[in-house]
Amino acid sequence: MMAHYSFSQNNPGIYLSVNYDLPLGTMGQLYNPAFNYEIGVRNTKTFWVTEAYLNHSNFTTKQDIFYFLETEDTYGHITSSDLKLTSFGMSTAYLIIPFNKKFTIDVGIFLSFTSVGVDLYYEDNGSKLTREIDTISIGGGPKVNINFLLTDHLNLSINNRFVSTLIDDTTVFNNGVSSFQSGIALEYRF
Repeated sequence: MMAHYSFSQNNPGIYLSVNYDLPLGTMGQLYNPAFNYEIGVRNTKTFWVTEAYLNHSNFTTKQDIFYFLETEDTYGHITSSDLKLTSFGMSTAYLIIPFNKKFTIDVGIFLSFTSVGVDLYYEDNGSKLTREIDTISIGGGPKVNINFLLTDHLNLSINNRFVSTLIDDTTVFNNGVSSFQSGIALEYRF
């Protein structure tokens, strides 16, 4: 007997995920892509999926020193530490059920609270400034998961989400932190 999804009851589960995190915008100019590690709980109920998760990314800089020239009189360089992001997030999604019930697609939105940690050193026109940024930002965006049922209790997901900062109290990255994440998750359903 082949496993298939049951949609008439709650299907709680826990999952582990590894994602490729591609920084975009200003963040993408300064930092290399990184792997994102995530652990979460997930509940599927009829046509809705809810999740709560904790994830971590560590972005390394593309180069050791960044030089800038704004005007003839305003120039200098910036050195930066790795960018560490730790997020707690929640999401909800609508479950699309194909005819064969061996895989599903869920499309939804998420909201995350992210701890941002980075040390910056500015030197411009002879003045020096060291700035340690440790802040919390609120982000969100769309997500799409494609889920494959392997056994009655084991689920494999291909995860995709666009992350964008909605509220941030720092202007280091101009428009905030944004990235595209794509990866794979293994879920155990109870």
